Amino acid sequence: MIPWGIVTVFLPAMILYLAIAVMFFQGDTETALKTLNITEETAAAALPSVQAAAAFDYAMMAMNAMERLLAMLIHIGLTVIVYYGVVNAKKLCLSAAILLHMLADTFPALYQRGILPLWAVEIWTAFWTLMIMLIAAKLYWNAACRK
Repeated sequence: MIPWGIVTVFLPAMILYLAIAVMFFQGDTETALKTLNITEETAAAALPSVQAAAAFDYAMMAMNAMERLLAMLIHIGLTVIVYYGVVNAKKLCLSAAILLHMLADTFPALYQRGILPLWAVEIWTAFWTLMIMLIAAKLYWNAACRK
């Protein structure tokens, strides 16, 4: 069975990056910039996206897919935690979910500011994904055992 939810998240970004990369590699830069509607006024804002597309390869595609998968798992786990809190009238679960979300987002925010390397962000995100999923699984099984 094909996981269509995952496909709809990954496929558009991959196609976009590959299309931009092909435009720059096969044609001249001027035509690619004109096709993407990048002018002198918008060049500064578009530069990071163009650089990312130009550096796009299979390793980057794998990193993007892994990052999106981890982000989805984090949000699924946090949803289970919040749901458990609502069903069992435990307000602490909402606070815990907010705190866990903040912890999971700390390193990605620092990466965006240029403070941390990408590998550190991926390790941090994988760690918090595992922690959140373990907490969510424990709460889920505790709720299931009570019934």
